[in-house]
Amino acid sequence: AEFVFFKADLSEKSYLQSKLWQDDNWLKPIVHGLAQSGKYCQVPKLTLLENIYQLETHLNVTPRPYLLSPLSSQSLLDTDPLTSVIVSFLFGPERGLSERDLLFLEQFKLPEIKISSSILRVENALVAAAAQMEMLRRFSETPLQPNNS
Repeated sequence: AEFVFFKADLSEKSYLQSKLWQDDNWLKPIVHGLAQSGKYCQVPKLTLLENIYQLETHLNVTPRPYLLSPLSSQSLLDTDPLTSVIVSFLFGPERGLSERDLLFLEQFKLPEIKISSSILRVENALVAAAAQMEMLRRFSETPLQPNNS
């Protein structure tokens, strides 16, 4: 999986300067979490973009991007993300995307998905997206059987 964070018009200006992104500080909690999983061992790719316009270059090489949007009527259940080895989630700002950001993104025709009816903090959105991918993987291995009682 890949997680792409980008700075948009309504982003918190200091977010990309967080100590979390310096010296791979984000990596340690991810590695500890993976070690606890007992199953997954591949660290997701993390991409930080200084501005939304850098997405243009990035999206040309990203095999399966999804834009997280609380306004979307689609969820991961309505897509087929497991057909790709790499799935990318594009995380925008908690305050939403401006009209200018939305106009720019329209050209890519990105599938928008909603992972929650609520607007989530970025770190919670990341966990929610990962949990939903895990659920889909589990159900693809053992589909639910109808209850005939």
